[in-house]
Amino acid sequence: GNVATQLTRTVTVVADTTAPVLTLIGPATMTVKLRTTYVEQGATVYDEGDPNCQVVIGGQTVNTKVLGTYVVTYDATDASGNHAIQLTRTVTVIKK
Repeated sequence: GNVATQLTRTVTVVADTTAPVLTLIGPATMTVKLRTTYVEQGATVYDEGDPNCQVVIGGQTVNTKVLGTYVVTYDATDASGNHAIQLTRTVTVIKK
């Protein structure tokens, strides 16, 4: 016949509004020689709410057979639709 004291717990669910954070691997500007191999160093992404968030590499494809400047972009969007601040890498192909 004992009566328990009733407890109430309030849970507030808030939306994830924090954007993923991108970090370049290697320098933001690179120079490579004509007809050599360009190795994409990539970027990492951190998102506390979405451990499966992925880096998307876009922009221009670096063609080391053609002199010029190429801009490679790095993006990420987490599962809540938050967009990271886009990063870029500028790669310049020069004569040997």
